[in-house]
Amino acid sequence: MKKLVNDGSFIFTVLLLLFTVIIIILASGYKLEARLFPLVISIITFIISIVVIIYKVHPKLQKMAIASEESVDIRKVMVLILYIFGLFIMIFLFGFWLTTPVFVFLFLILYGREKWIKSIIISSAVTLLLYVGFTILIKVNMFKGFLFGARIPPL
Repeated sequence: MKKLVNDGSFIFTVLLLLFTVIIIILASGYKLEARLFPLVISIITFIISIVVIIYKVHPKLQKMAIASEESVDIRKVMVLILYIFGLFIMIFLFGFWLTTPVFVFLFLILYGREKWIKSIIISSAVTLLLYVGFTILIKVNMFKGFLFGARIPPL
């Protein structure tokens, strides 16, 4: 246990867990529309934090992870950064709803080397989940894109 107290990622995870509990408690006092998004994000973060804490505490899981670690290739990291930069440019130009399926599809095909059918299904599912979550449930108008008449938000 003493080793965990000195582990920065463990301490961060415990603090994140406590923070999500506070957010869940605070969000429960708001109307449904206002609390839905914070609750969903906080509950997901809470579950992931619990999994990370179990992983950190359980020695057998740590040994399995240490055996499967591989070194980070800086070229792969730079490619991912470029993908994210491209995503932001595409959202700015074409809007969120056109960019999402196209970007997810291209990312899965080009970087993930997935099959076409699987990429189409995943990109459609991601777009549908985002549409239901943002547009239908919490009623957020997503950015339409500069080329489709959206104004640039002030900084």
